[in-house]
Amino acid sequence: MSYSTVIFQILKAIETLDNSVDFNLFEVFDISKINISEKLLIKILKNLIEEGYIKNFQITISGNNIFTSNYPELTLKGMLFLEENSSMKKAYKTLKEIKGWIPGFN
Repeated sequence: MSYSTVIFQILKAIETLDNSVDFNLFEVFDISKINISEKLLIKILKNLIEEGYIKNFQITISGNNIFTSNYPELTLKGMLFLEENSSMKKAYKTLKEIKGWIPGFN
């Protein structure tokens, strides 16, 4: 799976969060479904925070324990990433479908 797909899935999960329930890092970001390791998830989340895609969220590692604070929220940059990548995926799917309609175009 590509990193952009993983990032899309992580940001999409944050977009759909309900702040009225307790936040559990590994329930929201199910690493078995995303198909990445816990270590890579933490690394990507930290990068998304540093690059300004996520706000109001901190991850602290102490020994083997991982602590989070607050609910992650998307920044405008994160929202635009989702919008742009949703549009690109739709365009790709459409072009792939059109390719099947054109005789001799494989």
